[in-house]
Amino acid sequence: MLDEDEKFFKANGIPLFSSHMIDLSEESKEENIEICVKYLKRAAPMKQWLEMEIGITGGEEGMLCSVFEGREEEIRVVC
Repeated sequence: MLDEDEKFFKANGIPLFSSHMIDLSEESKEENIEICVKYLKRAAPMKQWLEMEIGITGGEEGMLCSVFEGREEEIRVVC
């Protein structure tokens, strides 16, 4: 989708989408961040957000406080 978004942006000066989401939560934290940085560098010129998953939440996105309790350092690495 990002490839098509870049083509559209190049032709029209506006992106197709306002953001993209990438879920690499099952990959290592290092690989996840490395790949997301590459995608963000492509999305940023189009003024887009990139949402990334930093860990497996088990479908508990609404309960992030309990899901990430004790993993504060892992979250700081991403931020």
